[in-house]
Amino acid sequence: MGLRKERAEEGSAVVGGVDRRPSLGPVLWDVGALGLRPGPHLKLLGSGLLLASRYPLLRASFRCFPDSRREDALASKGLLSAQVQLGALDGRCVVGFLHCTHLQAPTEDGALRCAQLTLLLDWAEQFEAEGCQSGEVVAFSVLLGDLNFDNCSKEHKQEQEHKLFSCFQDPCRLGTGQEQPWSLGTILSTSMLHHSVASSPEMLRRALEQEKERHIYMAGSPQGSRRAKPWRGRRLDYIMYRGVPGGLLNPEVEQVTFSTALAGLTDHLPVGLQLRVSQGSDTGT
Repeated sequence: MGLRKERAEEGSAVVGGVDRRPSLGPVLWDVGALGLRPGPHLKLLGSGLLLASRYPLLRASFRCFPDSRREDALASKGLLSAQVQLGALDGRCVVGFLHCTHLQAPTEDGALRCAQLTLLLDWAEQFEAEGCQSGEVVAFSVLLGDLNFDNCSKEHKQEQEHKLFSCFQDPCRLGTGQEQPWSLGTILSTSMLHHSVASSPEMLRRALEQEKERHIYMAGSPQGSRRAKPWRGRRLDYIMYRGVPGGLLNPEVEQVTFSTALAGLTDHLPVGLQLRVSQGSDTGT
């Protein structure tokens, strides 16, 4: 587990709708509800969410958060959920659930982020309940996205203690305010984004392996917050999972990665999670 530099596949970028690539399968993009929405809220931008799968897509839905503030009110932020078919087990269809989101951004809007977290948990439960057919086997449910709070800043204590973390397992987290020693922040310093090091996947990877360099290229905690030692940065991007209690299949973490492949294109580090799903003594991925 740890930092890994990956090469982005040339020509694989998707620019709109539902597209397909031989190595990916279905891609959901341009998701959102534009125009005048109940509230009333005027939505001028989409959700910014994209979901790609190597496995067949069975169903998908998007629900827009009813409340937002400031500039975020113009974006159609919400929850994109999908159900995919992973294979078969003893003649029964094996499925997985994916939930992708992007929460309210301003630091001072912690109460609103908590309300959005509560909503998306309810929506995820509803989506999974509606999608489970008799005889299907659920391998896992994964929740991922930019949650816009970290696990080290005192300003985010309310979000850090949300029931989200009792519903989904965060492999990078030890507890409230405590990260795994190998975990890494995912937000880069905006003032350094165009530096030659921050624009090179390989150079940025090497820099982030050193604490001194992390202080230069990673965004610091909000003013007044205490920095953990060694400084690992602020992790705003999460990828969490859960299985079905008492179910036939049990998901376990095999690998977590932090990638610098998009260096120079974004101020975030992509996070990857590889799960191993087991049934008794038999295993598979």
